[in-house]
Amino acid sequence: MEKNPLNAIRKLRERSRTLAGGETAKKTKKPAKTEKSVKAEKPAKAGKLQKHEKLPKHEKLPKHEKLPKQEKLPKQEKLPKQEKLPKQEKLPKAQKLPKADRLPKAENVRMKELKMTKLPKAPKIRRDEGAVVKIIPLGGLEQIGMNITAFEYGDSIVAVDCGIAFPSEDMYGIDCVIPDITYLKDNASKVKGFVITHGHEDHIGALPYILKDLNVPVYSTRLTIALIRHKLEEHRLADSATLFVVNHGDTVPLGDFNVEFIKTNHSISDSSALAIFSPAGVIFHTGDFKIDYTPVFGEAADLQRMAELGKNGVLALLCDSTNAIRPGFTMSER
Repeated sequence: MEKNPLNAIRKLRERSRTLAGGETAKKTKKPAKTEKSVKAEKPAKAGKLQKHEKLPKHEKLPKHEKLPKQEKLPKQEKLPKQEKLPKQEKLPKAQKLPKADRLPKAENVRMKELKMTKLPKAPKIRRDEGAVVKIIPLGGLEQIGMNITAFEYGDSIVAVDCGIAFPSEDMYGIDCVIPDITYLKDNASKVKGFVITHGHEDHIGALPYILKDLNVPVYSTRLTIALIRHKLEEHRLADSATLFVVNHGDTVPLGDFNVEFIKTNHSISDSSALAIFSPAGVIFHTGDFKIDYTPVFGEAADLQRMAELGKNGVLALLCDSTNAIRPGFTMSER
């Protein structure tokens, strides 16, 4: 027994190697010897290939017949050249008219004619307790439109407003309705003029038709007269009509009447109320109005003058009644 374990391990490894080498030697065998006399077999000769049969020759295709040549089209005839139009003769330049022959602009003419009218001083009208004044409504009552009212005293008649009414559904082919002024025609010598409160159609629309038969002066404020003039120009009556422009606060003498224009407000500018002075007393005609403390154009209504007239006493009040039965206040135009 070896005392050193390492030597013992080495000996065991050497023994295992010798044993492994003997076993492998036994297992391997030598290859078998081949005989020299055995000859390699010759391959058999290949048979001759048969000749392929010749294919028949293709028949020649017939030649294509030549197409006949296309006939040449005749050449198009050249169109004759268009004749040149003669040059237009230049028109002679318009000759300027000399300054003296030039007409003034229409706007300037209108502005001159619409200047404020210098009214004669209105005489004081003495109050007569036994006097009687007639108020004759020729339209505008119990209807909308066609406003016209006549005031008569002695030999004087003053007409307030002269408007149209729009036709109802049963008035076929009618464009507008004008008031019946037979009474004014029958008393044409008494009629001193028309006094207009404002420029709406139901207060001025009938003037072009009425002035043809009853050509009397027309009094109103600047805007209202301008609208009336425009309507008369459409009817070719502007040259024959007599139009007067007045201010609020002016008093127009018309026969036995004095008519004062008082500032009021409406949905159109330059609207007026009228204080009509007669021997029988003062008649206050409001026209169409609304109490508007902030109007879009101009000043508010002259309520102070209205209160003064009421304090001194008024014979009759002719008041606009549109929406009068509705409670509340009318909104401002602003």
